[in-house]
Amino acid sequence: AIPSIHHVTNGHCLIVPREHVIATTQADEDVQEEIMYFRKFLVKMFAAQKQGCVFQEIVINLERQRHTVIDCVPMPKDLFLDAPIYFKKAILESDEQWSVNKKLVDTREKGLWRSIPKNFPFFSVEFGTGGGFAHVIEDKDTFNPAWGKSVLCGMLGEPAQVVLRAKRAPLHIERSRVEQFKKMWHRFDWTRRLKGGDLHAKFQQKPKSASST
Repeated sequence: AIPSIHHVTNGHCLIVPREHVIATTQADEDVQEEIMYFRKFLVKMFAAQKQGCVFQEIVINLERQRHTVIDCVPMPKDLFLDAPIYFKKAILESDEQWSVNKKLVDTREKGLWRSIPKNFPFFSVEFGTGGGFAHVIEDKDTFNPAWGKSVLCGMLGEPAQVVLRAKRAPLHIERSRVEQFKKMWHRFDWTRRLKGGDLHAKFQQKPKSASST
């Protein structure tokens, strides 16, 4: 999906689980695997354009049962390589407004699902498929849900106040963004390999190629 508001940069897209999931930390193994496949091939797609991509998920209020989404924001490779340092610094400096105790969780070893308890609200940022950082949100009333995107805007030199306060784009612009993304994604769309997809027969015949591409 393409975000209708808070569109940070060209290629900004959303991973939206098909099943109702309020946080990826509460998703079952099948949903987690599906998300990881989308992430893997989004990374491949943007790498082909000499870009890296940053994934963000924010779960503030579990009681409201809102469907979770994961933002995928591409950026030039040089900025992407600096993103872990940039976000670690930003999280530590902003930590005071979120919680009493500073807590930066490194998800690069265990992954997000094993790093944050299921019933905890959190902010997470991950870099490509290599993990990243998470923060448990202790005070959901003071946490700014647009904080992560404002950090990205700062990295990309985009005016955060303009991007994050902009109204929904006109319909023709939204359609243009969707069509541009479809063209980029077509070659990397792993769902085409599933049953009913136009590449299913090809990858059934060559299972080794399916696992290696």
